[in-house]
Amino acid sequence: MVYRETCSDIDQRHLQADLDALEQFSNEWLLRFKTNKCKVLHIALRNQHHNYKMPKEGQRINFQETKLEKGLKVHIDPLLNFSAPCEK
Repeated sequence: MVYRETCSDIDQRHLQADLDALEQFSNEWLLRFKTNKCKVLHIALRNQHHNYKMPKEGQRINFQETKLEKGLKVHIDPLLNFSAPCEK
């Protein structure tokens, strides 16, 4: 999981740079990402919903946006609401 607060376009570029560095690391160590499983969750009401990209089949594609994601048995939604996890 990669996380960064993005309050400006500069922050957004830093997050994309983090993803690019992660991609470079994965290529060097031959640990390929399954980009079809990579998603972006925009947290907070005023989030600008930037697009983030990684390569797939020689092209750079946008991550799919998700509204609820489960990671390590924790459910996260854009408002950090715990109703969905409680229902599960």
